[in-house]
Amino acid sequence: MAYRNVRRIRRLQMSNTRRRLDQQLTAMILARVILFILCLLPYIAQCFYIMNVRNDKNEKLRTAIELLITAINVSISYLNVSGTFYVYLISSARFRRQAKFVLMKKCWKYRRDIPENRRRSSMNNQEALIANSDVNYLDC
Repeated sequence: MAYRNVRRIRRLQMSNTRRRLDQQLTAMILARVILFILCLLPYIAQCFYIMNVRNDKNEKLRTAIELLITAINVSISYLNVSGTFYVYLISSARFRRQAKFVLMKKCWKYRRDIPENRRRSSMNNQEALIANSDVNYLDC
């Protein structure tokens, strides 16, 4: 479906900017789908394995290996969610520009607006709190 949309975009008389943005969006979606499939394959393989293997409670080693593989699959599924940002960052110049704008202009604006003497005083207060603490962690 995405391939047909790209071909249709070429046939229509659109501005170059709109066409380029549509192609970037198509590339982002295609990369996202590929990431989703790659992160889903280990889970599907594990489900097929669990359905086809007899469950024997006495095999401790096999149970431990299956739990390890389950933990790895959960980690890969988290990669699916967090990897979306990086896929978009790699595949789209417009997304990179927007991310840079948000991070540099919006987030760092707060840090820049705080006066320097206020930043120093808050750091000195934290150092004083640490120095005055009664807990000695070396006496364990």
